[in-house]
Amino acid sequence: MTRRRLIGLAGALFLCMLGLSALGQEYDAPTHGPNVVLVMTDDMRMDDLQYMPNTLHLLAEQGATFTQMLSPYPLCCPARAEVLSGQYAHNNGVQGNNWPRGGYYKLDNSNTLPVWLSAHGYLTGFMGKYLNEYGSRDPEEVPPGWDDWAGSLQHIYNYTNVVLSENGAVVPHPRVYQTDLFDHRSTGLVREFAGSDQPFFLWVSHIAPHAACSRAGVPTRQVTGRCWHPAVPQTADRGTFLDLTPLSDPSINEADMSDKSAFMQRLDRLTPAELAGQRFARIQRIEALQSVDRAVAHLVATLKATGEYRDTYIVFTSDNGIQLGEHRWRYKVLGYEPSVRVPLIIEGPGVPHGVVRQQAVTTVDMAATVADITGSAPGRVLDGQSVLPLATGSVPDVRDRIVPLEAGPLRHSTPRWLYQGVRTNRYTLLAWHNGDIELYDRQRDPYQVSSVDGDPTYAAVERDLLSSLRSLATCAGPACMAWVGGRSP
Repeated sequence: MTRRRLIGLAGALFLCMLGLSALGQEYDAPTHGPNVVLVMTDDMRMDDLQYMPNTLHLLAEQGATFTQMLSPYPLCCPARAEVLSGQYAHNNGVQGNNWPRGGYYKLDNSNTLPVWLSAHGYLTGFMGKYLNEYGSRDPEEVPPGWDDWAGSLQHIYNYTNVVLSENGAVVPHPRVYQTDLFDHRSTGLVREFAGSDQPFFLWVSHIAPHAACSRAGVPTRQVTGRCWHPAVPQTADRGTFLDLTPLSDPSINEADMSDKSAFMQRLDRLTPAELAGQRFARIQRIEALQSVDRAVAHLVATLKATGEYRDTYIVFTSDNGIQLGEHRWRYKVLGYEPSVRVPLIIEGPGVPHGVVRQQAVTTVDMAATVADITGSAPGRVLDGQSVLPLATGSVPDVRDRIVPLEAGPLRHSTPRWLYQGVRTNRYTLLAWHNGDIELYDRQRDPYQVSSVDGDPTYAAVERDLLSSLRSLATCAGPACMAWVGGRSP
């Protein structure tokens, strides 16, 4: 059977997971507290997961897949700051990738997840992309809370030439494929941590399938004046997905944008050459994820070989998604489904096999989830809550959560927020900085092609969602947990 055939079967299995029955997972109590391994990709969409057979087989089939995992601020640094702080951007202060509104130095790094875990007796390790602008002032800095640190410095988005800050020393790694480097380092660190009597938290942060800052010999059009080009796959994976079916939903290069905000209406339709470029970029993204998929298999094998697997929770997710021509947009940031929805799989002790959870959860919930798993005490008032009870099935998967969405300005000269919004299992409302409103009934319009703002049929829905937005736009702590109909958690 060919490799593509195997991947196709795995993808079909993923798409049919709603029909899987839950198989109980027996496990022994941990001897020293459970370990947690967080594997994060960069700009990975929910629908990319179907092309990762190892991840589907070793994690999704053995654990819980969350189909409504959301990145409330779908941009690299704000999303990662949400994971580290357990707070929305309007509370942790990181409202962009760059100083002064965002970036590494905007977050109080003395009070983050690794600090809480370290204080609770956990060994902590990190490798890969951290927060944007990390190391720009002091490349030898090790952020608080990390026992073993390997953070990317310059050349972050060059897949074959990366420079790391390794425990206080700047170390270049030329002519090494970045994903393979982190694959090797992560399995080595698992072996090292396994020799200790302390539990561990390991965050492996890959850049795939993020766009690259290198052409790899392929001439491409620059995006927004930056050096972004399609992701660069490992040599062995190049050309393996050239027959990938193009995206063809009605939001691709949307013809009529009159229902959108003024911001969106200014976008030109993509040319045939630009559409072809987006198709090629998607192929490269899927091919670049194949090395991450192998790294997941190596990680699981190492956890089993060291005897740590049965005491370890593996969390697989992405910081945010991205739009590949939907609504004429070729970036992230916006509150549409391709940018907002990302994968989340949790596999570990007590999590049933092959279950699918449909309640909305977010990147803001990740800190609370790890704290719950480890028994550590957060140093902040968290805006999210642990999703572990949902993963294990100890609470019902029936609540319709109202999730706040937000994104700061794309330029320093624009207002504080580009838009703010809310999302439920059925509706998405976006309130733009100039007063424009977009409202989508995703049950009837899953691709968000036709806004129903102003439709009398949806007047009550819009009124209720705007009321929720007024509360959630500045929420903090438990007040950020809102439920349709006012049902309590």
